[in-house]
Parts: sequence; structure tokens; C-alpha cells
Amino acid sequence: MKRRTLLAAPMACFAGRAFGAPQAQPIPWRIVEPLREEAPGVYRERVYLRTGEGKEIRVDFRRPPPALPGRLPAIVCVSPWGNTAGALRGMGLREPGTVARAGVAVATFDYPGLEENPSPDAVKDKYGPERQLNVRDVIRYVVAREDVDPANVGVVSFSSGNILVAGALTRPPGDPAVKFWIDGEGPTTRHVLLLNIPGTMAAVAPFPDEERQGEWMARGFLGATLSDEAYWKEREAFRLMRPVRCRFLRLQGAEDHVHHWYFGHAIHALNSAMAGEAPWVRGGDGPVNVWHSDAKTLGMLPGRIGTQGERVLAFIREMAAMPPLGQGPEDGRKPARPAPQFTGAKPPGRRP
Repeated sequence: MKRRTLLAAPMACFAGRAFGAPQAQPIPWRIVEPLREEAPGVYRERVYLRTGEGKEIRVDFRRPPPALPGRLPAIVCVSPWGNTAGALRGMGLREPGTVARAGVAVATFDYPGLEENPSPDAVKDKYGPERQLNVRDVIRYVVAREDVDPANVGVVSFSSGNILVAGALTRPPGDPAVKFWIDGEGPTTRHVLLLNIPGTMAAVAPFPDEERQGEWMARGFLGATLSDEAYWKEREAFRLMRPVRCRFLRLQGAEDHVHHWYFGHAIHALNSAMAGEAPWVRGGDGPVNVWHSDAKTLGMLPGRIGTQGERVLAFIREMAAMPPLGQGPEDGRKPARPAPQFTGAKPPGRRP
């Protein structure tokens, strides 16, 4: 093993402390493919992080050419299965290098043991604490890199990757610290996750009754039940995201990638962030720090989000270019919460 490999973890963690990154336990990691040019304007390094359970997470870190001076803004991509570059592909960015060429470093990864098996059925507990901690460890690694600005790291999730991000950012609250979170069409509750919304995708299950459909999906997809409150307490985004302290941007297409013309989960996500500790909350290019009651304030992207790669890239660059947390003109300026607001298990809204 190369000497650089042995020293990589302590050196990176020292750099993080020196530049104000969150104080955390060092994450052992080893370089398996040193930084080299992958494509014009894109350099990639592959490392393995060792988790607290002794497993390894394969991470690909892509960045602009090393000759670029200074520390870089960076994002960590999160999706629930397969390589997490799928979070970008789901929102129309086919290659992570596209983001790197725009001046923002990108970390994508595979969950431990699943490098060669990206199937959603490879593991039942896709959203639980172990995977949430995997996401947390990758964020900590990126924050500690010598070439990354530790005060300018964001997370980009697509679909149900938002459950993992919400858990990662709140175990414990505020660690790891990130500057922003971009949530692409993530489900907020068990019912949205399991397609348990009338008039959306009932055809995927053999039950016309929504309660039976939800139970069928829960058992087949997750090995769980809809009624297991202890299980869902750690796996519903709206419950987990209240302590998240970074800026929150929700991206929602005019036709949802799963639920078509249902937008209740977008309203619920934004209002959950408003009710929590996020200092800055916005839907797409809509107004900042407002409470939402219908689709008019969601700032929705036209059509399906998977066709909006250029817009999504512009949002990533916008969030990375914002001032540090607490220094933005709108940070923390939230109006009082109107009443009533939805707080239960099923968000409002249905296909018109």
C-alpha cells in the first residue's frame, strides 16, 4: 500500500479542522485510483472509506483540473440504490463531470457491498440508520478534503434519497454541517414513498384499495408494514428534516417523476423545512421563506425534471455561489406559521 494511502485520512481530517470543518471522528480512507484526468476538464479520484461497522464505501470524487487555484465548492449526490450519480441523472445531468466542469466538485458513491449489484432489491432496509450513516460518512470525507472549501459543501438528492439525507444531517443535529441541500422530488411520508396516493400509480399494485396497496408495497419493497410506527419514525423525511440547519431548495417538475400531477409532497417538504431550523427555504425559482398551500408558490420546473439538466446545474451553481450560512440577506427571516398546517401522515393534494 502506498505511503500516501496510509496518511490520507489523518492529513485530510487535520486540514478540515484547520479550516473550520465540523469536529468529528476521523474517517479512515484509502486511495485506490489517484487523481487523474477522466475526460476533458474533469479529474477523478477513487477512494474507499471504512465505516464504523468495518465495511467500505467506494467513493468517486470528481473535480476541475488541479491547476485551478483555491478550495472548491462541492456536492455529495445521494440516491437510495445503485451508484449515487443516479441522483444527477434523475434530474437530467447525465454525467457528474458536467458539474465538475462548472467549477463544483462532485462526490458519488456505492453503498457497502453493492458496487456490482445496483438493484433496488439487493437490500430490504434501503432507508434505515445504517445507510443514513453511510451518507453522513461520505459528507464528512468531502468536508475534510484538502481541496474542498469546508464551508461550501452541499448535498443533492433525488427521489427517496431525501430520506437518507434528512437522517444523515440530523445524527446528531448539525453534524455534518453543510451549506445547502437540493431535494429533487423526494417523498415526505410512507404513503408517498409507497405510491399510496389515489389517482397516481395504482396500476403497479394489484389492489384498488389504497390501504391494501400500501401494505403490499411496504412488505414487498421494504419488508415492513405501514403501521409500524417505530420503523417509520426513522424513515420518513418530514419527521427527520426538522433539525436540518442548512439552506433547503426543493426542485419539483410540473409532472412528478412518480406521482405525475400530485404535488402534496412538495408542499409538505417545504413547509416541514419552514417549520424546522433551515434558515432559507425555497421551491425552485419561487419566493424564499414562505409557507405553501398550493402549487402556485412551488417554482416548478416545466415538464419532467429529468429533462431539466441545464436548469438543475444552474441551481447547483447558484447555491454554491451564495454567501456562507447566516450571512445571506434572507437567512433566518421566516414569517410566523399560519394555522392550520398539515402535520399528519398523509399530505394534502391530489391529481386534478
